[in-house]
Amino acid sequence: MLPSPTVRLLLSMILFWVIGDLGCELAIRIFDHHPNQIHAPFTPSIAARRVAVNRLANGRRIAIANEEEGAAILLGVVRDSSDPQFRDRASELLVFLARDDWPDDHRRAFLEHIATPALSSARVRGIPPSIILAQAILESGWGRSRLAQSHHNLFGVKATSGQSMVRLPTLEHGPKGVHITRAKFRTFSDDEASIKHHGALLAEDPRYAHALPMRGDWGDYIAEIAPIYASDPRYVRRITQLVESYGLDRWDRGVFRSVATNA
Repeated sequence: MLPSPTVRLLLSMILFWVIGDLGCELAIRIFDHHPNQIHAPFTPSIAARRVAVNRLANGRRIAIANEEEGAAILLGVVRDSSDPQFRDRASELLVFLARDDWPDDHRRAFLEHIATPALSSARVRGIPPSIILAQAILESGWGRSRLAQSHHNLFGVKATSGQSMVRLPTLEHGPKGVHITRAKFRTFSDDEASIKHHGALLAEDPRYAHALPMRGDWGDYIAEIAPIYASDPRYVRRITQLVESYGLDRWDRGVFRSVATNA
């Protein structure tokens, strides 16, 4: 028999606190790796770490009573902290907050798997997390395509000369309709490498440069890149349905503000 809603809520709260406590323990271990700094004069580096620890703890506590407010604090850690371990911990807590809004099946598992590296890529490259997540879903079939499972290519990225590649059949849209062709696709060592490459592609490839000013609005942005990225005339509609159906834009604003300030 399934537990009552009250019991499930209590279990979720306990698990959330445990995850948060692991974050605090992580912070302690980080400080332990620098014993000479703990008793050294107060430095900007130590100050920044203490701020990150406090924000992680506060975000975790506040989210139990006010999820939106707690998520905003955690997004601030993802955006502002210079330490990747703190950023990843904040991302994991954000994913935990979001998971109940996703179906309890392979879709939730896929989003939980890619959300943290997607947030990291968004912070570095300034691409909306919603676009990263939605494109990964659409291009990989929720991570279940052969290209994704066997070759870690989540975005249908084609290979160029000298890159590791695999030739696979794919659907292309042309003037005469849809047809099947074989194309060279790039292969990656893991899914995180695929996500990093996707961010670099959209941020640095001259073909997408005209869309960079639209990054503050995921709808405008996908409308600009879609004709170049995909041959499917319904690509914008499909991405839009994914973003809206699964609330994938929940983190866009909090991470995007870092584009102009982070190197």
